[in-house]
Amino acid sequence: MFSKALSSARRSRKSQEAEASRAELLRTLVQQAEQGQAAALRASLQSICPDTHPDAVDWADAHGFTLLMHACTEGHAAVVALLLSAGATADACNPQRETALHLAS
Repeated sequence: MFSKALSSARRSRKSQEAEASRAELLRTLVQQAEQGQAAALRASLQSICPDTHPDAVDWADAHGFTLLMHACTEGHAAVVALLLSAGATADACNPQRETALHLAS
């Protein structure tokens, strides 16, 4: 019984650590997209393991904004081109039903 509880606690802690790691990575990606740091963003996206995070280019923050939406909002054309070439979903909607194109205009 004790070993099952311990095993469950370990899985829970690993899950929490993975989620915290993902959140930190997302903050970094958003910051790079917002600041127009195309080279840094490219390196960050390339460093992400595609097996564990195949959809990283389409991750959304707590407000439902994707990296592409952040780049479009700030007008960073090089970052937008990079994200689109990396497979970002152009027609993803945030909770206000806005796409990256809406935000770019």
